[in-house]
Amino acid sequence: MRLKLLNILTLCCLLVLCGCGREEEFAIEGKWKNVGEYTFGQAQEGAIIAFDGIKCNLYSPSDTYAFYKDGDSYTLECTSLNFSETMTFHVEVVDADHINLHRGDHVLELQRPGSGSSKTAEKALTEEEKKTKKQALQLVMYKNLADENGTPVYSDSIDIGESDLRGKMVIYNEDDVLLDGTSVERAAIVGEKENLVNIYFTPDGAEEYAKITAVSIGEQIAVISDGKLICAPTIHSEFTGSMCTIEGFTPADAQNVADALNSF
Repeated sequence: MRLKLLNILTLCCLLVLCGCGREEEFAIEGKWKNVGEYTFGQAQEGAIIAFDGIKCNLYSPSDTYAFYKDGDSYTLECTSLNFSETMTFHVEVVDADHINLHRGDHVLELQRPGSGSSKTAEKALTEEEKKTKKQALQLVMYKNLADENGTPVYSDSIDIGESDLRGKMVIYNEDDVLLDGTSVERAAIVGEKENLVNIYFTPDGAEEYAKITAVSIGEQIAVISDGKLICAPTIHSEFTGSMCTIEGFTPADAQNVADALNSF
């Protein structure tokens, strides 16, 4: 009887010891607020994103998602029901109330509503740093581009299509830059199928862009981000107002273009 009692006590101690060292799994369920500069789908600046275990509103209002641990890291797979498209994010758990969703070079910063800033939050950019960052977004006439080997886009013997260069590094003279990111306020995805991108200019940017389009109807204007060609829409008419619309995208391409424009 005494031996059995000792065995039971030993087993209980082992169970307690095993449980004490177990790391609690992180749960993404609940509401999160976008507190960073990068925006994605429904996660615009200050927007609330909710995960209920099955559905979320990260990309479109009614998505499904899978959240799981892969080794020492977490992965989020978000599927848009509208477009039957799945996007994968690496989830960086900063602490219980702060996470960063990594997608390519972009980072979506989320925090639990009502919680304070994370200890690892980066310092705010100075105005000069913001300006320098915005200047990495540039608008150049497409005909003035060359590929990374120095081959001109247009010549007597070659005509490189936009699709061949999209997403790749391009070369051009700084004197050919017509506008940069300081002339752009933001971009937004619009349209019933979410395949259009609106670009909103600053007042000075709108004035300059109007001058450009007045003498460039029928030509393509390249949107370049950190040296890579994002898109090269054709100018169909003289620009007026403060916003222009770029069309001809798939929903995924529209999201990529908007992401690039809003990352500056």
